[in-house]
Amino acid sequence: MRKKPMRRRGQHSSKQGRTNDIHFDDDKFYRHGHGEWGFIAVTIMYIALFSSVYSLHYQFPAARKLSTDDKNVFIEEGARQHVAFLANLGPHHAGSHENDVLAVEYILKEVSNIQQQANSIQKIDVDIQRPQGSFLFERFDGFTSHYKGIVNIVVRVRGVAKEGQERTSLLVNGHFDSALSSPGATDDAVSCGVMLELIRVLSISPSLLQHDVIFLLNGAEENLLPASHGFITQHKWASSIKSFVNLEAAGAGGRELVFQTGPQNPWLIRTYAKHAPYPFASVLAQEVFQSELIPSDTDFRIFRDFGKIPGIDIAYISNGYVYHTKYDDLEHIPVGCIQRAGDNVLSLVHALANSSIMIDHTEEEKFGSMIFFDVLGFFMITYTSQIGKILNALVATLGVLSIIKKFSKVENETYKYCITYLHNILIHLYCLIGSSQQLTVGLLLKGLACTLVAVVLAGLSVVMMATILTAIDRQMAWFSNPLLLFGLYWLPAVFSVICFHDYLKSTTFQNLSKSCLDALFFDVTMLLWLVLLLVLTIMKSESAFYAMLWIALPLLFRNIVSKFTNSFVTPLLVAVFIPLTLSIYIFLVTLETFIPIMGRSGSEVNPEYFVGTIVLISILVCTSYLTGLIYTARSCTVTKYAILLLILASLAATFTPFGFPFSSNPSKAAPKRLILQHVNRDFYDKTGTRVSGDSTLHLMVMDNLGIKDLEHIAGLESPKLAVCEADLPYCGYPFYFSVRPMLKKNFLIPASRHNHDSVKLDLVSRIKTGSLQNFTFKFTGVEHMTVYISPKSGSTVQNWSLTPQVPPMTGDGDGGSVYFIYYGGGYDVQSWTMWLQLQVPDELSDKDDIFDIAVSGFYVHAKKSTPELTSFMNQQPDWAFTIPFISTYDVWTF
Repeated sequence: MRKKPMRRRGQHSSKQGRTNDIHFDDDKFYRHGHGEWGFIAVTIMYIALFSSVYSLHYQFPAARKLSTDDKNVFIEEGARQHVAFLANLGPHHAGSHENDVLAVEYILKEVSNIQQQANSIQKIDVDIQRPQGSFLFERFDGFTSHYKGIVNIVVRVRGVAKEGQERTSLLVNGHFDSALSSPGATDDAVSCGVMLELIRVLSISPSLLQHDVIFLLNGAEENLLPASHGFITQHKWASSIKSFVNLEAAGAGGRELVFQTGPQNPWLIRTYAKHAPYPFASVLAQEVFQSELIPSDTDFRIFRDFGKIPGIDIAYISNGYVYHTKYDDLEHIPVGCIQRAGDNVLSLVHALANSSIMIDHTEEEKFGSMIFFDVLGFFMITYTSQIGKILNALVATLGVLSIIKKFSKVENETYKYCITYLHNILIHLYCLIGSSQQLTVGLLLKGLACTLVAVVLAGLSVVMMATILTAIDRQMAWFSNPLLLFGLYWLPAVFSVICFHDYLKSTTFQNLSKSCLDALFFDVTMLLWLVLLLVLTIMKSESAFYAMLWIALPLLFRNIVSKFTNSFVTPLLVAVFIPLTLSIYIFLVTLETFIPIMGRSGSEVNPEYFVGTIVLISILVCTSYLTGLIYTARSCTVTKYAILLLILASLAATFTPFGFPFSSNPSKAAPKRLILQHVNRDFYDKTGTRVSGDSTLHLMVMDNLGIKDLEHIAGLESPKLAVCEADLPYCGYPFYFSVRPMLKKNFLIPASRHNHDSVKLDLVSRIKTGSLQNFTFKFTGVEHMTVYISPKSGSTVQNWSLTPQVPPMTGDGDGGSVYFIYYGGGYDVQSWTMWLQLQVPDELSDKDDIFDIAVSGFYVHAKKSTPELTSFMNQQPDWAFTIPFISTYDVWTF
């Protein structure tokens, strides 16, 4: 009797279905698996990569001193002196004496000194502009901005004057005004310091540039961009500008990021990539910013939309905790980061101002978009979107071929027939990356389904942790110590994935060999990246390059390296090394940007779910090809217990001082942000007679935590919530900008009336012509006002004096809407007029009620205060940062 041959593990009988027609031989490298050292090796690599990337991210060049012999280079010490003066003015918001007088005097004096020391060949012009105008600002639910008497300092370094040709210019823009209650060292005194130093360097050059360079030191950016609008739409030099560089900040120091370019004009980012000695730029950052996830904006929008000029937007993003706070001072700007910015911008300005492309565009240089990113700050990779589509298609084809090759013999016949029509280069590349492991469609789909379930489980673990932290009142425990995110979100997601696949290993896939499972989940992961690549390409996302790298590099290196090593872990780690390094770099910058933003994202966003989502994406990306390690491990028990202990330790840490969200440590400040107004409200009837009024402290909390840990402050023991008063314009309370939809959770504290005047509203004229009624108003009061116009039923605003078209109404977040007008005036410019025309029902006379109008005045300068404001400020904890000011809210009916 013949003996029945024994089956090796991985060799299956035909009774087990089609999968078992395939013979999966374990080679000697897979046979026993790897203990848990594979997980240790991965952990060590991740820690080493993160440490290296983190270290590189915060490295800066040596700062040059004024004593240096070569004066034709950017010198940080000189720029720092300018920053120090402007920051030492203290808060200097547009319209204040500090901003419109003292800062202007200093800048003009420094420019005069530069003119006196300039090379005789250089011509430097200076102009002071105080524009007036209006425009629609489309962020924050939209509002109309009206400005008058704000200040711009415009300095022009002339280039070569060509006979018979108009002057052409490069614009460099930065602002010297600060946000309320902030000294504004990084935002944006640093840019002004850099610009003054650039003017000095250009002024002593023995040669002229090919184009003029116009430096706009604008004095009203924090009013949401009116100064740049006044310049680009009204200044006599504006028509000569062909491109611009905008300098901004959303943090304190660090590396300056190119996060917007264009529109189109790919030559701009090519020029930056070629000439910036320390590049830091990302098309991914551009797509994120333009998605409006970040609650900020820059003058780039104004130059692009109103000037129709292409440019480059550059901003500091590190340490966003101090952005718009008292901590934005010179001490929080690391030595060397101004040198880095100065060297980059000087090289860029030289290149752009000497470029013939600025006026002699070819179609290729003017049209089209670019894919661009830097590699750890060492160099940049740039290529056109058209090339990107070709690369994406090529890589996708190779990825699909590598999977198809592993199907059964019958399927391979079809595969061989199909690829005969491919170009030889594809065949050669395919041979390089191909693998001889065989799969079936059924097995691939099973692996795909299991992977998708694992992704869902990871997502659910993040949602569950966010829900738990919210339920136990431990929200934002990671805010001042982001390391907690690792234990609170990263590890639970990893834990759920490991547990799920470890279970499948002993059940669903128990009869498959380690080599088969390793290959299977590698291909499943690549298939998911292929789908993402396809989706991003169809959506015309420039960030599709990212998915392309996660396909091409692992596909190439894993198969090449496996031919030279006996280890199956080493090829995997080598395969993911480059895309993993870039991913860690990207997520470091992403978290560095968004974690501080959660402190000012408003009361309506639960930061746990938002940050948890970012961490989840980072997990899915950075561990995407590592599933095979679970299946090739002999055991995952120790790893699972270690992860579980770290999760529990992280949860416990949220109940300790380490898990307290906020910090007042000057070297690691992470303040809670509050806005506190002492508000007088007055209500008038149609005759202009005051009929009632009240006064309160109106507290706006800029995060989702409300007044937690502030209950010891008088009036907050049992606070009254400021609910929307729907019968009053914009819910009945003053808002500096149209941000109520994101700051709906406000609190009221009883207060006596302050003694500051309300805005005076004068009805200059009211004329009825048929169904149209025309009103002219004069507003007199302070430098900063808001006006809310709410037409009554049947009436509509048809025209007005502010913008060519009447904009859409602005929502208040509770179903109501108004025409929201923000007025920002220059120093001691406290009155303005406007007219509006309303369409009303014919039966209404010029004495009937047509609309309600509310006017707010904001006393934000000269450190004005009241006893109630002072008392609150004295009681607040040192980890809170409050912007206090006095305001009024008055309502009339016309």
